[in-house]
Amino acid sequence: MQPEGIYDALRYYAGRYPNLPLYVVENGMPTDDGKPRADGYTREAALQDSVFWLQRAKADGMDVIGYNYWSITDNYEWGSYRPRFGLYTVDARTDPSLTRRPTAAVPVYRRTIASPGWGADRAPVLLGRFRPGDRQLVHPVDVHVGLEPHVDGGDGEREGREAA
Repeated sequence: MQPEGIYDALRYYAGRYPNLPLYVVENGMPTDDGKPRADGYTREAALQDSVFWLQRAKADGMDVIGYNYWSITDNYEWGSYRPRFGLYTVDARTDPSLTRRPTAAVPVYRRTIASPGWGADRAPVLLGRFRPGDRQLVHPVDVHVGLEPHVDGGDGEREGREAA
Protein backbone atom coordinates (compact mmCIF):
# COMPACT_ATOMS: atom_id res chain seq x y z
CA MET A 1 0.00 0.00 0.00
CA GLN A 2 1.24 3.48 -0.78
CA PRO A 3 1.22 5.74 2.29
CA GLU A 4 -1.77 7.76 1.08
CA GLY A 5 -3.68 4.49 0.86
CA ILE A 6 -3.88 4.57 4.66
CA TYR A 7 -6.01 7.69 4.36
CA ASP A 8 -8.32 6.07 1.83
CA ALA A 9 -8.69 2.90 3.90
CA LEU A 10 -9.32 4.88 7.09
CA ARG A 11 -11.90 7.02 5.30
CA TYR A 12 -13.66 3.89 4.07
CA TYR A 13 -13.75 2.21 7.49
CA ALA A 14 -14.68 5.44 9.29
CA GLY A 15 -17.69 5.67 6.97
CA ARG A 16 -18.60 2.02 7.29
CA TYR A 17 -18.17 1.86 11.09
CA PRO A 18 -18.69 5.44 12.27
CA ASN A 19 -18.85 4.62 15.99
CA LEU A 20 -15.64 2.59 16.18
CA PRO A 21 -12.07 3.86 16.63
CA LEU A 22 -9.49 3.03 13.96
CA TYR A 23 -6.08 1.44 14.58
CA VAL A 24 -3.50 0.69 11.88
CA VAL A 25 -1.94 -2.55 13.11
CA GLU A 26 0.80 -3.26 10.54
CA ASN A 27 2.22 -0.83 8.02
CA GLY A 28 5.67 -0.60 6.51
CA MET A 29 7.65 -0.51 3.29
CA PRO A 30 9.70 -3.48 2.12
CA THR A 31 12.85 -3.32 0.10
CA ASP A 32 14.20 -6.15 -2.01
CA ASP A 33 16.95 -7.62 0.15
CA GLY A 34 17.82 -4.18 1.52
CA LYS A 35 18.49 -2.63 -1.89
CA PRO A 36 17.21 0.90 -2.63
CA ARG A 37 14.02 1.12 -4.65
CA ALA A 38 14.45 2.01 -8.31
CA ASP A 39 12.25 5.10 -7.93
CA GLY A 40 14.36 6.42 -5.04
CA TYR A 41 11.48 6.35 -2.54
CA THR A 42 12.93 5.47 0.85
CA ARG A 43 11.64 3.78 3.98
CA GLU A 44 12.13 7.00 5.92
CA ALA A 45 10.05 8.94 3.37
CA ALA A 46 7.36 6.23 3.49
CA LEU A 47 7.24 6.45 7.29
CA GLN A 48 6.97 10.25 7.20
CA ASP A 49 4.28 10.07 4.53
CA SER A 50 2.31 7.45 6.47
CA VAL A 51 2.33 9.66 9.56
CA PHE A 52 1.28 12.65 7.44
CA TRP A 53 -1.77 10.74 6.11
CA LEU A 54 -2.65 9.46 9.60
CA GLN A 55 -2.57 13.03 10.89
CA ARG A 56 -4.63 14.17 7.92
CA ALA A 57 -7.22 11.48 8.72
CA LYS A 58 -7.41 12.66 12.35
CA ALA A 59 -7.67 16.30 11.24
CA ASP A 60 -10.52 15.30 8.93
CA GLY A 61 -12.42 13.84 11.90
CA MET A 62 -11.53 10.16 11.71
CA ASP A 63 -11.10 8.51 15.13
CA VAL A 64 -7.56 7.17 14.58
CA ILE A 65 -6.25 5.92 17.92
CA GLY A 66 -3.03 4.13 16.97
CA TYR A 67 -0.43 3.04 14.44
CA ASN A 68 2.13 0.23 14.51
CA TYR A 69 5.08 0.35 12.15
CA TRP A 70 5.93 -3.03 10.60
CA SER A 71 8.44 -4.10 11.60
CA ILE A 72 11.13 -3.31 14.12
CA THR A 73 13.53 -5.85 12.58
CA ASP A 74 13.71 -7.71 9.30
CA ASN A 75 11.97 -11.04 9.52
CA TYR A 76 11.14 -14.19 7.60
CA GLU A 77 8.13 -13.18 5.58
CA TRP A 78 6.34 -14.60 2.56
CA GLY A 79 8.68 -17.62 2.57
CA SER A 80 11.82 -15.54 2.25
CA TYR A 81 14.28 -13.22 3.97
CA ARG A 82 14.38 -10.97 0.87
CA PRO A 83 11.53 -8.55 1.65
CA ARG A 84 13.10 -6.26 4.24
CA PHE A 85 10.64 -4.24 6.31
CA GLY A 86 12.71 -3.60 9.42
CA LEU A 87 13.73 -0.34 10.97
CA TYR A 88 16.73 -2.46 11.92
CA THR A 89 18.16 -4.78 9.31
CA VAL A 90 19.19 -8.30 10.24
CA ASP A 91 21.08 -10.67 7.96
CA ALA A 92 19.50 -13.93 9.09
CA ARG A 93 21.13 -15.91 6.30
CA THR A 94 24.80 -15.21 7.09
CA ASP A 95 24.99 -13.62 10.57
CA PRO A 96 24.47 -16.24 13.32
CA SER A 97 24.47 -13.50 15.98
CA LEU A 98 21.56 -11.75 14.19
CA THR A 99 23.12 -8.32 14.67
CA ARG A 100 20.58 -5.52 14.35
CA ARG A 101 21.83 -2.60 12.24
CA PRO A 102 19.77 0.60 12.17
CA THR A 103 18.44 1.77 8.83
CA ALA A 104 18.14 5.43 7.84
CA ALA A 105 14.50 5.27 9.01
CA VAL A 106 15.45 4.85 12.69
CA PRO A 107 16.12 8.59 13.34
CA VAL A 108 12.83 9.42 11.58
CA TYR A 109 10.98 6.90 13.75
CA ARG A 110 12.59 8.29 16.90
CA ARG A 111 11.62 11.86 15.98
CA THR A 112 8.09 10.73 15.18
CA ILE A 113 7.46 8.99 18.49
CA ALA A 114 9.16 11.77 20.48
CA SER A 115 6.91 14.48 19.03
CA PRO A 116 3.26 14.75 18.09
CA GLY A 117 4.04 13.73 14.50
CA TRP A 118 4.93 16.10 11.71
CA GLY A 119 4.09 19.77 11.34
CA ALA A 120 1.09 20.86 9.32
CA ASP A 121 3.44 22.60 6.90
CA ARG A 122 5.08 19.32 5.83
CA ALA A 123 3.87 17.87 2.54
CA PRO A 124 4.31 14.17 1.82
CA VAL A 125 6.94 13.09 -0.69
CA LEU A 126 4.30 11.50 -2.95
CA LEU A 127 1.78 14.37 -2.79
CA GLY A 128 2.32 15.29 -6.42
CA ARG A 129 1.43 11.78 -7.59
CA PHE A 130 -1.35 10.69 -5.23
CA ARG A 131 -4.15 12.55 -3.48
CA PRO A 132 -6.99 11.21 -1.32
CA GLY A 133 -10.20 10.89 -3.25
CA ASP A 134 -8.51 10.75 -6.66
CA ARG A 135 -8.75 6.98 -6.69
CA GLN A 136 -11.42 4.49 -5.89
CA LEU A 137 -10.90 1.97 -3.12
CA VAL A 138 -11.18 -1.75 -3.81
CA HIS A 139 -12.94 -3.27 -0.83
CA PRO A 140 -10.46 -5.51 1.01
CA VAL A 141 -13.18 -7.79 2.35
CA ASP A 142 -14.36 -8.88 -1.11
CA VAL A 143 -11.60 -11.44 -1.42
CA HIS A 144 -12.59 -13.02 1.89
CA VAL A 145 -16.35 -13.19 1.40
CA GLY A 146 -16.43 -14.52 -2.16
CA LEU A 147 -17.44 -11.35 -3.97
CA GLU A 148 -15.89 -10.15 -7.18
CA PRO A 149 -13.68 -7.14 -6.52
CA HIS A 150 -15.39 -3.83 -7.09
CA VAL A 151 -14.62 -0.23 -6.43
CA ASP A 152 -16.07 2.28 -4.04
CA GLY A 153 -16.09 5.99 -4.66
CA GLY A 154 -15.40 6.60 -0.97
CA ASP A 155 -18.97 6.61 0.32
CA GLY A 156 -18.67 3.16 1.92
CA GLU A 157 -21.38 1.62 -0.27
CA ARG A 158 -20.69 -1.87 -1.61
CA GLU A 159 -22.03 -3.06 -4.90
CA GLY A 160 -20.21 -6.39 -5.22
CA ARG A 161 -21.88 -9.51 -6.49
CA GLU A 162 -21.35 -13.18 -5.87
CA ALA A 163 -18.29 -14.56 -7.61
CA ALA A 164 -19.07 -17.06 -10.37
